[in-house]
Amino acid sequence: MRCPQGASLQRRAPRGLVENEHLHPSRNTRAILSVLYGLYVARGFVSAHLANQTGFGEEDLELLWQSLVSMLEHHSSAARDEMMTRGLYVFKHDSELGNTPTRSLFARIQLTLTDGIAVPRDFSDYTVSVVEDAMPSVVALIRRC
Repeated sequence: MRCPQGASLQRRAPRGLVENEHLHPSRNTRAILSVLYGLYVARGFVSAHLANQTGFGEEDLELLWQSLVSMLEHHSSAARDEMMTRGLYVFKHDSELGNTPTRSLFARIQLTLTDGIAVPRDFSDYTVSVVEDAMPSVVALIRRC
C-alpha cells in the first residue's frame, strides 16, 4: 500500500485472535494522516466596557498577553513539539467602546505566501506585514512578540 506524503500506517495489536485476519486487514491497520506544517491565526477581543463591570484590570490584561505569548512553550508534546506564537498584535483604543471597527484593524495585518513558495513548510515561507499608514490616532498598535 502506498502512503501519500504526510501519512503513515500504524499496526494495532488485536485484542484477541481474529479469525480470517487476511480477510479483514483493516481491523489491525489504519492510516494516520498528519499535517506537515500549519499556520494558525487567532483573533480575540477584550471589551474594556465589560472589563470595568467585572473588575478585569490592567494586571489581568498583562497576564493574558503573557499567556498568549508563552502558552505553547509550556505545553510541548510529540503532537505539538514546535508550535509557538509568532506574533501578537494588540490594538488599543482610546474609548471603552472602541474607536475603529475591528475588521478594518485586523485587515491591516497581512499574511502572504512568499514568492516562489508553492507549499509552505516553515514560518519563513510567509511574509507578515502591518499596514500602519493612516492608522487612526485614537488607536495604538502594540506588538507583544
